[in-house]
Amino acid sequence: MIALHGLPFILVEYDGFRRFVASLNPLFKTISRTTIRNDCIKAFEEQKVALQEMFKDAQSRFSLTADMWTSNQTLGYMCITCHYITADWEVKKKVIKFFVVETPHTGIEMFNQVLECIQEWNIEYKLFGITLDNAAANDSMVFELKLNLVDKV
Repeated sequence: MIALHGLPFILVEYDGFRRFVASLNPLFKTISRTTIRNDCIKAFEEQKVALQEMFKDAQSRFSLTADMWTSNQTLGYMCITCHYITADWEVKKKVIKFFVVETPHTGIEMFNQVLECIQEWNIEYKLFGITLDNAAANDSMVFELKLNLVDKV
């Protein structure tokens, strides 16, 4: 429920939530926000490994989209989404990386993060394309990616 609805982990420690759960099942043992956080991270890691295995065995190519924005605290964030078609011809997309981009938001810094992501997911030999917006830093990032990936296609 917490992961599905994006609720805060501390929800499990609210008195109202605990009373509600107790009304449904008085024998239910309540847990702390640390436990629920650890459980969510464990589930995430298990799903990540399963998705990496699927990527490894997939016969299709993968396309990436990346978008970067700056928060009102001037922190830069980038999200990388992987798009692919399954063996059953279903179009799928998965967020494979969401991270803070250190300032200054240079093409080299973004390149390092994107290349690390591509390598972590082991898709450098199956990469079809990357779609980005027209930010100036993306031009230098793409230049560096082409230099590092062109021989792997």
